[in-house]
Amino acid sequence: MSNVKTKKIIIPLTAFFFILALLQVVLGVGNVLRQRELIDFSVYYQYTKLFLNGGNPYLIAEKTPIPLNYPPSFLLFFSPFTFLSQFPAQIFFTLTSLAALLYASNFLLCFFRFPLPVRLLLLSLLLQNFPTKFTLVLGQVNLIILFLVVLSWLSCQKRQQVISGLFWGLSILIKPLTLPLFLYFLIKKKFTTIITASVLIVITNCLMIFLFPYLGAYLSERLPYLFSQTATVANLYDQSLRAFLIRIGVDGYLYSIVTAALLYIAAIINYLRQKGGFDSKLRDLTFFSLILAITTAGSSFTWQHHLVFLFPGFIAETIYFLRSKSTIRGIILATSATLVGYHFPDIAHPPTTNPIFISHSLIGTLILIGLLLTHRKSIKRRI
Repeated sequence: MSNVKTKKIIIPLTAFFFILALLQVVLGVGNVLRQRELIDFSVYYQYTKLFLNGGNPYLIAEKTPIPLNYPPSFLLFFSPFTFLSQFPAQIFFTLTSLAALLYASNFLLCFFRFPLPVRLLLLSLLLQNFPTKFTLVLGQVNLIILFLVVLSWLSCQKRQQVISGLFWGLSILIKPLTLPLFLYFLIKKKFTTIITASVLIVITNCLMIFLFPYLGAYLSERLPYLFSQTATVANLYDQSLRAFLIRIGVDGYLYSIVTAALLYIAAIINYLRQKGGFDSKLRDLTFFSLILAITTAGSSFTWQHHLVFLFPGFIAETIYFLRSKSTIRGIILATSATLVGYHFPDIAHPPTTNPIFISHSLIGTLILIGLLLTHRKSIKRRI
């Protein structure tokens, strides 16, 4: 069969899979929307409405089951959604998040010149990932943040440091989880990016607190409370390194910090060691992805919806695998993707009360980190 005939079959087939994957997600989230509110979106919406009506979301947060842990600048970002009533606002937010995932992932795949059938297949797999679905049905903001940090990385590759800093700064204004990317920009000596993001973050939050002094409760009460959380009990669905260490009887708080710090150092050493003789774009994406992956695993609490921040890492490793054509590496990558992306039901029942089984997503994350740390040579074949 000729290449032309093969393409005529493969492209429609992968397009069909992509459409099915997209429809399944849209219909699934739509079904949830008809039955109930999106839990985290409802928190965002209600606290932002409270703020716009002159209330203090951080003081109220102390008395509610789900507090607002985001900085004052988050309220500025989320305010436009409150111009709509909650149900249409949820639909608009969900479509925005879904578009953010597809655009961010496709931008990366196009940047590395993935053929259309491969792009469609990988986008289908990302859509069918449990972290993606979990993020959407909760109404979490993670996919929008992922979109912003991917744009920041792409802008950095194009030597647009100010734009890169603006995108990274915007992601932090919404959710400070991406702060450790400072290490990436520092090692890359992208000081303009760091300064731009810092100025944007400081000015925006200071202006918010100046205009609305009661928002200073985030700094005086909410942040100290968050930093003081050194609990020795791990939530069943917590996929952080801290939770896993607690489950096996180790001081999760201390050793998770030490382990994360060692992994950051390993990532930096690995990046510097690769200088010369490597595909610079893949090397940069690998380092960038490692910072995101280590941050995700090393956080004090990691819900499975946080695992969408592993997607750049999976793309980087897929590139390396397709270029190296290593069967063993492909099997390990597939294992990691399955552990991260598949939802194991009835996790509270035996035999999944075993700490290894409960922490399956963390195990998959650590496998991915290990793969990214073992890129040894540049393979410049086209994908």
